[in-house]
Amino acid sequence: MTPERPRCPITPATKVVELLEARPELEPVLVAQAPAFRRLKSPVLRRTVPLPVVNEKARGLGPGELLRIDSGFRPAPLVESLSKQGFRTFVRDASPGLLQTFVARG
Repeated sequence: MTPERPRCPITPATKVVELLEARPELEPVLVAQAPAFRRLKSPVLRRTVPLPVVNEKARGLGPGELLRIDSGFRPAPLVESLSKQGFRTFVRDASPGLLQTFVARG
C-alpha cells in the first residue's frame, strides 16, 4: 500500500511551490508546457514570490513599515517596477547566496 500524499487542489490561487511539494512528479509536465517553468528546478527560485504579490504587499505598507524579500539573486525587475511606483528599495548581501531587498513607501 502506498502512503497517502497531501492534497493540493488546483485553483486560481494555487501556488506552484505548493503543488510541487504535494506532487513533485508534475515538475517535468509544467516545464514541458512553458519553458519559463525551467526555473522551478532551482529550490531558491521555486520559493520566489511573484511580482503581483509583492506589489500588493508593498501597496499595503504603512508609514515607516518595511517589506523584506529574501532571494538568491538581485531582483532587478522587481526593484525597477517598485521604483517606478514611487517606492524606495534597498538590496543588501545578507550572507553568501542570500540577498535581502527592503521596500518602503517613497
